Amino acid sequence: MSPEKAIDLTPRDNGAILNILKHEIDAILNQQEIKAEPHLENNEVKFIDYTFQLGAPELDIFEEVRIRVFDKSRVINESIQTQLTGW
Repeated sequence: MSPEKAIDLTPRDNGAILNILKHEIDAILNQQEIKAEPHLENNEVKFIDYTFQLGAPELDIFEEVRIRVFDKSRVINESIQTQLTGW
């Protein structure tokens, strides 16, 4: 029998670009979104995709950003999985 593996709950930053972004994610979430698309699973919100227009392009490339929040609330914190996509 193998020893039980400990669960690692530390935030992942390998490959993350959050530390080089010009825009603060919390500030973006406080803006009016272009659209909000809730995705349901078993009649419950699994995640919501929020699309925002950026004032200045991020990384001099992306004019819009989609933030996927795996929660009903529109917040970012360490206990809620979040994904960021730019285009």
